[in-house]
Amino acid sequence: METMLLQRRQVVHLAVSRDAGAVLATSLYLWQCLARELSAIIGEGGFHSMYARSLHLSSTRFAFLPLANLGNTDPAQQQPELPADEIAPGIKRDQAGQFALLIAALATQPLQQASLASIDLLCTFIDLLALLIGEHLTSTILRSAWGDTLLSAKEHHE
Repeated sequence: METMLLQRRQVVHLAVSRDAGAVLATSLYLWQCLARELSAIIGEGGFHSMYARSLHLSSTRFAFLPLANLGNTDPAQQQPELPADEIAPGIKRDQAGQFALLIAALATQPLQQASLASIDLLCTFIDLLALLIGEHLTSTILRSAWGDTLLSAKEHHE
């Protein structure tokens, strides 16, 4: 199991870091694919719950990450309004959809920090998923969401 965890982390690290100039776009793409795949299985509410939990856990290591405020009406904990159009270089708010706050938060950080936070958040989410449904099914879902391209890139990199 430890090997699977390490392999997943390596795959996510390689995927996010593959093109240093495209960390935000790559992160957005990975989240959108994962959301589409999982929402079809566990529903949007299930996906949002896992995403919110992952944000909460990762925000203890990366305080700039936005907290998911599902049902939160406390003005002190509300997220700031995003600019109307471009939230990050080359990424418009409507393209980012439900991940607009995440991408905007990552865009405020130096590239290395944004990359580390993105990797941490994705890994936290995937680790939670594996705890809930098991390693094999998690791998199947990731392969379906992201394709074999990421795994092939890992193998060629070694």
